[in-house]
Amino acid sequence: MLLEYVFYKFYRSSQIFDSDDIPEWKAVLFLSLIHLLNFIVVFVETPLRKILRELTEVTYFEEKVKIVVIYGILVFFNYHLFVKDKKYITIEKKFKNESKKNKIIGTIFVTSYVIFSNVIIFLTAKK
Repeated sequence: MLLEYVFYKFYRSSQIFDSDDIPEWKAVLFLSLIHLLNFIVVFVETPLRKILRELTEVTYFEEKVKIVVIYGILVFFNYHLFVKDKKYITIEKKFKNESKKNKIIGTIFVTSYVIFSNVIIFLTAKK
């Protein structure tokens, strides 16, 4: 449910700020990007990174290719969770009539999640 709400907020933002006809795809791509940042923090920018590098001898290019592949996998899963069979319409109906108070709280929550996901990657990055 929480993930659906985050998707819904990205979806609505895409509808409000851009008149394009594919807000569901923009929401999926942005959500996948945020998930990728979270994935990098957990699995790449931690002590686990050193262990993985020692075990696999990965080059810089190979590491970037892996990140692109992981992003593609995240997009694939998010597509199936939110876009396939027009599930985003059901999600929109579910959250469309939330109260003004809940909209404000939800916007603050989702904005904080996006900011935190961006800041934490810089805080954990190797210097």
